[in-house]
Amino acid sequence: MGPLSVLFSIALASTTLASPALHKRGTLHIETTQIEAFAPHAPLTITENHLPLKRFSLPQSRTLALCPNSTEGPATQELRNIQGAQYVAQVQLNGQSTWLVFDTGSSDTWVVKSDFACFSQFGTLAPSQLCGFGPTFNGDFPPGDKLPDLDLRVNYGDGTYARGLFGFLNVTIAGLTVRHQQVALANASYWNGVGASSGLLGLAYPGLTSAFPTGSSTATTYDPLFTTMWKQGLSAFMFTTSLVRNGTSYVSFGGLPPVITDGKFASTPITMTTFRNGDVKYGFYSITPDAFSYDGAAASQPDMYIVDSGTTLTYINDAVVDAVAKQFNPPAIKEPSLGNLYTLACNAKAPDFGIKIGGRVLTMTPENIVLQLVDDTGAPLCVLGIQPATLAGFGSGGMAGILGETFMNSLVVVHDVGAAQMRFSPRL
Repeated sequence: MGPLSVLFSIALASTTLASPALHKRGTLHIETTQIEAFAPHAPLTITENHLPLKRFSLPQSRTLALCPNSTEGPATQELRNIQGAQYVAQVQLNGQSTWLVFDTGSSDTWVVKSDFACFSQFGTLAPSQLCGFGPTFNGDFPPGDKLPDLDLRVNYGDGTYARGLFGFLNVTIAGLTVRHQQVALANASYWNGVGASSGLLGLAYPGLTSAFPTGSSTATTYDPLFTTMWKQGLSAFMFTTSLVRNGTSYVSFGGLPPVITDGKFASTPITMTTFRNGDVKYGFYSITPDAFSYDGAAASQPDMYIVDSGTTLTYINDAVVDAVAKQFNPPAIKEPSLGNLYTLACNAKAPDFGIKIGGRVLTMTPENIVLQLVDDTGAPLCVLGIQPATLAGFGSGGMAGILGETFMNSLVVVHDVGAAQMRFSPRL
């Protein structure tokens, strides 16, 4: 979801996930379906419809959070906020310019209204500035374009959420105007922003939308922004991301951004993964990598992973992370005060590590395998760019983890929805 902070409690590491929360009460059932292609591969040519993304570092702070598992009833515990980042995109909603957090791991597009109610992590009303939104949306939906009985109820993996009503606005992004697009105006939220954005731009599949008829616990699906875009003939059936920690990041529609690659793209099928918990289902861009490459060899693996621009770290098989951590000089170690997150010396010598996809090993760059951050005191802190999947709640139920920002950085990632393929190439 929104801000890509990396929040660590004393007892549990919890990285901000851009996707809707996977951890819900009850039994989590997973179904996988091979998505059928409905169009040939889109041509890999540079498009004029690209948009630079801004990258903002999150501030260092300390906060209190509820500790629901306390044996003595609700309690609080201190969280350390280690500097993360967020990518934001400029869009126009009925001509009104706003900045939205860019997210491939969710589908709803929403912006906060000027009269919204801000809530704290305890569920109590809080000053609006606590939520950290940028300039809010002024006004309402045009007459006749509000859907008064359809609610936005979206919860994200870091505990943040947004509530509001749906309606229709014209959305302009990267030189394209998507007319009569269903979006939400949020009137209530708990958020961890930095004043750089006013909502979220979701680019995933319709199955991930969070629209609920008023009074119902059953979500209904609708066409999110990118789906409407290609249905209106504004774009080929693909969009591309190119994220970098230093330099200009892009999202482009219908082609590639204006960056250089070696022209060799590794391709792999998109598997639609559906999480069912009661009447709620979620679908993600998920793939099955061939192998993890380390220690001079490639360890084949059969598991599925979500590709998500809104998750800071990359969460993979615990045994693989443990093995890679030992290959650093000096080795990376688990830090108990950060929930056993792997930390390491910032000048540690890193081994070669990559993820093999479509027959090609995509090597993680040094600045992504050793993520240099600062803690809440401003002191340097380096964490391993890959972390055990169990720290993010994975490890059982069929989904193995997330290929997050540290994996996607320095890659050009093509979401070829029409051909039901994802394609990857290093950005040179």
